[in-house]
Amino acid sequence: MHLSPIKKCLIAAVVSGTAVASSSASEGGYWQGEHALGNFLGIRDSLEAAGVTFFGSYEANIGGNPVGGRERGVAYSDNFDFGLRFDLEKLVGWGGATFTVQGVQRDGRSLTNDYVGNFYQVQQNYGVQTTMLYGVYFEQKFLDDRASLKFGRFATNDDFATSPIYGLYMGNAIDGNPKSLVSSGAFTSYPGSSWAARFKYETSAETNVSLGVYQNTDTVYDEGKHGLDWSMRGNDGVMFIGQVGWTPEFFRKPVAVGTTPDGKSAKAVQPATEMKGLPGHYWLGMYYSTWETRAFDSDELQDGKYGFYVHADQMVYQESPGSDQGLTLWTAVVYQPDERVNIIPFQINGGLVYKGLLPGREADSTILGLSYGSFSKDYAREEQKAGRGSPDYEFVVEAGHRIQLTKFAYVMPELQWIINPAGTGQVDDALVVGLRIGITF
Repeated sequence: MHLSPIKKCLIAAVVSGTAVASSSASEGGYWQGEHALGNFLGIRDSLEAAGVTFFGSYEANIGGNPVGGRERGVAYSDNFDFGLRFDLEKLVGWGGATFTVQGVQRDGRSLTNDYVGNFYQVQQNYGVQTTMLYGVYFEQKFLDDRASLKFGRFATNDDFATSPIYGLYMGNAIDGNPKSLVSSGAFTSYPGSSWAARFKYETSAETNVSLGVYQNTDTVYDEGKHGLDWSMRGNDGVMFIGQVGWTPEFFRKPVAVGTTPDGKSAKAVQPATEMKGLPGHYWLGMYYSTWETRAFDSDELQDGKYGFYVHADQMVYQESPGSDQGLTLWTAVVYQPDERVNIIPFQINGGLVYKGLLPGREADSTILGLSYGSFSKDYAREEQKAGRGSPDYEFVVEAGHRIQLTKFAYVMPELQWIINPAGTGQVDDALVVGLRIGITF
């Protein structure tokens, strides 16, 4: 397993940080914290009090296909994300403002590219295997934090068509965003970034609207540029995107949230309550890009690329009122009508997540996901002319159980069953046995 020098240093820091934290904290204190580096002799708290927050995470994806694919094999890939967020109110008295700098470093190989031969990457953290400067952006919140404006360099999927649920899956058909959006080229995705601006406004306690403008350029994922090419060229395009969201809670009941003085005695207390129900998240979005890209099976340039997407997730069973443990069902659909320039015009995902399914494992998550994508007929003709078959559809089933070892570390064994890899019928259906390992620093 190859590790870059920066990751070797990080692992050494975690080991030393663990020793320091363990020797200075009460028994179990370190392991109940949210960061693998702990407070590190008070440095983290001191920096945050001054307005500087360090964030970082590491994730490894390991997968092998004992059945199917082009040939049998095993592949490992990883992603190290790191950055600093500056609270400008604490630093210079600028209320509601933050400035963030973020980088990413990736290593490893692709099971999809080297062995399976399917379209949807088995490992979600494979792609742009180098060090990249990812995010450099300013964000201003106002109207009692109901509105925010963000601008600088970041990707579309930071703020649009994304859900924490997607991050529970290892396959790239789901993780981050539905893959069909990213394959369009107009919808940018981590770890690539471009010039962008995003406005979000909470129109009510349950509704919100987001608008974004993003530079479309062919250097977004250029490994040789390392995220340092900030230029604008005449052949760049602009992508406009809008999204409306609804976040209801159904069947609300009063839930105790703590205690409050009753006004009669310093010792006497009465429970405080608030109304809690079954949470849901729904949104509808649309994008339009002016970027000219080559049409499939043609040398013509096409602009005016556009697409629609919808998402719904709803908790349908709650183990106790107000609890985050229980069963959530979800689905997402993408439709990009122009088959001349979209590899996957139609994709539908769906699945379920149960948090706390096993007794005594309240923080664990059990997942099942389904992904179906149909290939463009124009793209299929181009592939057929090149002798690579005529892609029709690809279907992926993914199941796993995320074991939350601590608040800052997890392991997740999982399976993926890839049906009709690459959509051509020329590659045997593949079973992938996978493992995810994650640490928050």
